[in-house]
Amino acid sequence: MNPVITFNKSYEHRLQEYTEILTDPHHKLVHSSQVHKKWSIYAELAIQVSGWYAIWKIPRLICEQLKIEFPITVFVHVVDVHYEKLAATVKVLADDGDTNLSGRHFIVPLIELWPTKKQDPSHQPGLSSTADCLDSLRVFYLYIFMPWDLEEDDSINWVREHLESRLRLFYEISTNNIPKHTAVHINNLITEARHLHKRRCVEDDAKYRVRMMQIRNEVEFLENPLLRLALLKRRERLVPKRKGNEPAHVVVLPQGKVDDYITFLNHVKPHVGATNVRYKPSLNTALIDGATDDVILLSNCRHSFKELYALQNGGVLKGLFGRDDTVVFSPQEINMLDCCGTCTFENLTIEVQAAQCGLLVRQGTVTLKNCKFVNAVKSHTCDGIIVSPGAILNVIDCDIVGFERAIIANFLSKVHVTNTKIENARFGLTIYDNSTVKLDSCHFRNCCDFAVGVETRNELEDCPNGNFDMLKMFPFVTIKNVTGEGNGADCNINSVGEIDLIQDLLNAQSDDDSSDETLDTTIVKLK
Repeated sequence: MNPVITFNKSYEHRLQEYTEILTDPHHKLVHSSQVHKKWSIYAELAIQVSGWYAIWKIPRLICEQLKIEFPITVFVHVVDVHYEKLAATVKVLADDGDTNLSGRHFIVPLIELWPTKKQDPSHQPGLSSTADCLDSLRVFYLYIFMPWDLEEDDSINWVREHLESRLRLFYEISTNNIPKHTAVHINNLITEARHLHKRRCVEDDAKYRVRMMQIRNEVEFLENPLLRLALLKRRERLVPKRKGNEPAHVVVLPQGKVDDYITFLNHVKPHVGATNVRYKPSLNTALIDGATDDVILLSNCRHSFKELYALQNGGVLKGLFGRDDTVVFSPQEINMLDCCGTCTFENLTIEVQAAQCGLLVRQGTVTLKNCKFVNAVKSHTCDGIIVSPGAILNVIDCDIVGFERAIIANFLSKVHVTNTKIENARFGLTIYDNSTVKLDSCHFRNCCDFAVGVETRNELEDCPNGNFDMLKMFPFVTIKNVTGEGNGADCNINSVGEIDLIQDLLNAQSDDDSSDETLDTTIVKLK
């Protein structure tokens, strides 16, 4: 895709910027219901009405409606900007996948558009102002303005009550000034709230309102800098001090019979020897009270947890029995396992029940050993494992079953899969250019589109389907004893190529008279 315009603004810059946009010139109170109008007025002054080009990052919910793969970005021509809606009508010129979206028109929120650096020369002079406004708008509505703000009383001055504290929290998260697991927790809460808000636009359910109130209370507590500091210090005091670099062993011992305890502790002893152990009544408690690099040992039952907390920065989660006997699951709707350090999951069945992604490897090295990784809800938009650039994934002696995309190896990531079965997925393993992938003794079964696919920018004469030997043409892929059965294709090569912006500029029709139906994707209005 063509490079987009980005900004790196300081806290002081954004604070001044937002204050000027949202403050009433006559010093009248600005409440939450007026925020949208303030932005509409500013956008009309700053954003060109039509003719510019952008990348549209299509949200997951829209991909689900359009029945296309997520994530995906498309190159679009902006036909018209609807300032009062903070949205724009765009025409899709090209995409990075086989979606058949080219030529179609959509109404999309402005915050989903990223102006490209290359533009029609006639629109170049106003591009900086357009991109700057979109950047400010995007940060504001993604991280500053909350879904519950419109429910506030109109007597509350939104700018004075929320702007500075929320913006400071945003910068503390983005500059790693608070613990990473706390930052991930806050981002997960806000993302969940936005998803709940979208659902409430379609259906009004009491459980959504209750959960939204819970999230609001927790986020507003963390917004307060004094309360946030006190909470972080309290959590730091509760974490037991270690001697040297020796990891702490935590035994999760749910309620049960004495004989069950004795049997379990007999299994524990060989793993801990003479070292001291801590006992916790549930996995969730062990994670909340735990520290990075803990070794958590699980009994043979079902264990529920909310998120990994400090363990996401490193540690071990291990079942002491057969993997079918120890099941872990979570109600988390975003990323069930979100890892940033050296993490190991062993002898477990990992049930993904509600999350959009089972395991996100953001940074560090994650190892799955003798695990069964299962999509329990058969959601076609549920991905199994996503490996971010620079991260490493090791999969050893595992079964991965029932995902939209079982494993995604992004560029510059490293993925090693050994003695593993991947079954009943739409896409088994998706590999991007400049990743490093090693497959040894792997079996792909019933992957309906393909078992292994390579997304490459290299220009190929054709993009064939074939057997696994086709992977040998890529120096970053190593295979040994890879087999398949019942797949749509064992191997698929997709040459994405580079979108020719100049050619698209010549071919684009600003005054398009197409009769193609325009689909409004602004499911949730910003006001």
